[in-house]
Amino acid sequence: MTVLWAALVGDTSRFAIRMAFAPDPDDGRGAEPDVSRSWGSFQLWVDGRNLCAHTEEGERIESVHWYLLPLMEWFARNWNPLLHEERLPVKNEGSDAWASLRSTRFPPPALAADGELETAWEDQWQGWWSRHALRAASDGGLFPDVVFRRLRDAVEISWGDIHSAGTPAEFGFLECSRQAVRLSPSEVASPLHEVLVSACNHLVSRVAESNRARKLLRDLRALPRLGSAKSGLAG
Repeated sequence: MTVLWAALVGDTSRFAIRMAFAPDPDDGRGAEPDVSRSWGSFQLWVDGRNLCAHTEEGERIESVHWYLLPLMEWFARNWNPLLHEERLPVKNEGSDAWASLRSTRFPPPALAADGELETAWEDQWQGWWSRHALRAASDGGLFPDVVFRRLRDAVEISWGDIHSAGTPAEFGFLECSRQAVRLSPSEVASPLHEVLVSACNHLVSRVAESNRARKLLRDLRALPRLGSAKSGLAG
């Protein structure tokens, strides 16, 4: 596969992310032009584990391959929640965010008699999940089940291996057995910001007329790099 651009930023023994761009194997037939030009791959390294390593038809693949523009936009759009929002939706159930989301996915039976309360529960859960779960950025791709959130003075990254609906039986992530790791905000924010800006600069250099890529670059440059303790989202 031809690699047009690639960068690995961070410490793979702590937190690192690798992004790479390549020609769209579908030649733009499956996505709009801006998205098609962002075809590529990524790796997410946490505590020495490449959470994107997986098997396809018995072969080990080190990266997730998909369109990266929606993923990059998701990181930019949810930068503050990912680094600063601590309070879990509906209730705190479990030792980390991934476990809590699993435990509270569905409203308790007692709420079934009150449609409004049941809907409120589902809306709060879905809203929090969409801001913190990497799979919310997949836009049709197969991403590992990883959740980011602030936890006091740290950023917690938790994950687990759930075979979601629509995933081929032979597909499986290799390093996603249940775990949670807590890192300093700068260990996460700095490499993530750097690789996103570098990747977006490459997209803009290739497609200068792309309003979507240029807007993303402006948004990324406006983000605070370090996850400081100051936030109205923690609780």
